[in-house]
Amino acid sequence: MHLRVPRPVLAPASVALAALIATPILSHAAAGWNWYAMPLVTSTSLANGVYPGGEGCQRPQAVAVDPVDARTVLYGTDVGGLFRSTDGGANFSPSNTGLEATGVLGLAFDPMNRDRVLLAADGGDTYNQFAGIYLSTNRGATWTREYSRALNAVVAGSRQNGRDQIAYAKGSYDAGFGHCRTVYWVSEDDITPTTYGGSTLANPGGALYKSLDGGDTWARVAVASLYEGANDADSRIAVHPTSGFVYITNKNGFFRSDDGGVSFAKILTGNFKACEIVTTPGYADHVWIASSTQLLRSLDGGLSFTPITFTGIAGFAR
Repeated sequence: MHLRVPRPVLAPASVALAALIATPILSHAAAGWNWYAMPLVTSTSLANGVYPGGEGCQRPQAVAVDPVDARTVLYGTDVGGLFRSTDGGANFSPSNTGLEATGVLGLAFDPMNRDRVLLAADGGDTYNQFAGIYLSTNRGATWTREYSRALNAVVAGSRQNGRDQIAYAKGSYDAGFGHCRTVYWVSEDDITPTTYGGSTLANPGGALYKSLDGGDTWARVAVASLYEGANDADSRIAVHPTSGFVYITNKNGFFRSDDGGVSFAKILTGNFKACEIVTTPGYADHVWIASSTQLLRSLDGGLSFTPITFTGIAGFAR
């Protein structure tokens, strides 16, 4: 990222969107510098002649809201890391401590423990050890990498592959642990090469990963071919809040697993862009999926669907 600011010019920080821009304190130049976080322009910064060059951030990739207090909002970008708001989205600040990757691909709060958040990340334009799964235990204030997966952003498009790729099984909550234990991650393809840094990748190819300890450790539970995931760069995932059924949508259809992701049944054929679950008590069997031209609803946990008539929008992208 390149930044253009009034003289004097300081080198940008190594992490985009966490860059700090310095401008002199005009009232007393000798007093020092006035520092402020500046990746996204505002009307005030533009009026003051501050223009970010380069990318800054190209696109929003993921948003997650605290399930208890909606004032905490996390917002991930493709090349600029993570932003965090504690006032309902009125103001955002970079929140990248411990986050070694720059691209945020997916976010999910633990529905039973708001302190725990999982983040799927990509580290850049080539294979690197910074991609994978990060865990926060303080609502996104700091992060720890829990699982490394060398994604190839150039081939698989993972850097710009924001989607619903992490899903907690709400019914797996364990009071002894204080959080949900089962989490799924539908990861895109490593494709080729199958080696990184001279070592063979442990699990090349798109796949469904599963954690049984809330995201601390991960293991591959199903290859992408079981749910026709191709290179898996377009698969979305959701989990039934009580029964634990696993749902995956992608360009080849809608799939349901009744055995924790070990096997899948194809329910519908089509190019489905999104899959959402209603978690309100009494509505757990309501599953919504969308294609570019259709919105469909299931009232039986994803076994059958009915098209929903809608107006005011031409179609759906995600």
